Amino acid sequence: MVSFLVKPSNKSIDKVTEKISDIIKKGKAWKQEALIDVLNPTITGWGNYHQTVVSSEVFILS
Repeated sequence: MVSFLVKPSNKSIDKVTEKISDIIKKGKAWKQEALIDVLNPTITGWGNYHQTVVSSEVFILS
């Protein structure tokens, strides 16, 4: 039996990781709640876009 693992491209993973990193760097002086409010749409949006693939497993490995 052959099975396929569909996952986001490395480019997509790198791009979202870089975007999250940039937000965290900008928000070092922010309160934790404000940082979470800014990060949530990015993480949720990326996860929703890739929901038909194993994005959660890939995101944990990043």
